[in-house]
Amino acid sequence: TAGSFGLVSSFNAIGGKYKKFSYYVYNHSRSAKGWRENNRFQARNTHAFLEYRFTDKTKISAEYTNSDYEMQQPGGLTDAQFATNSRDSFRERNWFGVPWNIFSVNFDTKVNTNFDVSVKAFGLIGERNSVGFTGAANVVDAYAKRQVDSDNYKNFGVENRNLYRYSLGKLKNNLAFGMRLYQAKTERFQKGVGTTGSDFDLSIEGKFPTQLEFLTKNFALFAENQFKINEKFSITPGVRYEHVNSTSKDGIIKLNDGVLIVAEKNIVINKPLFGIGFEYKLKQTNFYANISQAYRPVLFGDLNPSSNITDVIDPNLKDSKGYNADLGYRGLYKKFLNFDVSVFYLSYQDRVGR
Repeated sequence: TAGSFGLVSSFNAIGGKYKKFSYYVYNHSRSAKGWRENNRFQARNTHAFLEYRFTDKTKISAEYTNSDYEMQQPGGLTDAQFATNSRDSFRERNWFGVPWNIFSVNFDTKVNTNFDVSVKAFGLIGERNSVGFTGAANVVDAYAKRQVDSDNYKNFGVENRNLYRYSLGKLKNNLAFGMRLYQAKTERFQKGVGTTGSDFDLSIEGKFPTQLEFLTKNFALFAENQFKINEKFSITPGVRYEHVNSTSKDGIIKLNDGVLIVAEKNIVINKPLFGIGFEYKLKQTNFYANISQAYRPVLFGDLNPSSNITDVIDPNLKDSKGYNADLGYRGLYKKFLNFDVSVFYLSYQDRVGR
């Protein structure tokens, strides 16, 4: 595909089967000069999938995605300049890039007619990089040395999901349950003294003034069961237990008026979450209702001051909590119209912010 402002997009794929193997590989590349000045980009996404079927009931597969995204970031416009010409840009040395690797191995099997098991091991290794002049819009870029920021991510996990079908009297019920182990490591480097050039160059002088390391370990268990009261009405309660252990290693933060030494911190969260759903079936339609708890833990980004020296942080920040609820009517009308009409309510309490 070719389009305006230098857009070129290409998608190429190949897939097929050989005996018990199946495969699919694609590459998607895009680039453009951008609608605004200093807004060109290039992106590539490459994916590979391979599956082997031992039997009709058991299979194993592997997936890998490698992507790279590089974008020149425009800017440097005041409100008045934007109103005069919104396509202008007074920043030509600002860049953003995200090299990314995602991979997984999946194993699925039907132990018998009533029991399905799925296991997935997965991971992510990636970066988030930026370099540029970070002054306010009304400050002219005098081509001094740019600021370089970089995040490195290494995340790995294993997840197990199971479905067990059983009977209570004449009615069949379904029990879904499983567990998850996960570890995420983030290395954060900020405010590096970069080059005076204009290209996407991440090299710096000396070391990064701000250096932080975060490690999060997560263990979770979940279960939900569909109880059929009769052929029309069912109730599905569920529970999820989350154990989160987050650690911030010793680090340093460069502030406007000096350097802040950050001592090691540890946050441990043990949180049960509950939910329940209801369904009432008619001939081709059904009514449904659900409500479930939700929460967002306090993150290290909330506890560490930014470069803004006026920030004052409450050391006793609480986790955010809330719940989601919905009520609806869905189904098929005269075999040609599929519909779903619903209302929902979202409660977000103790939200962390300024």
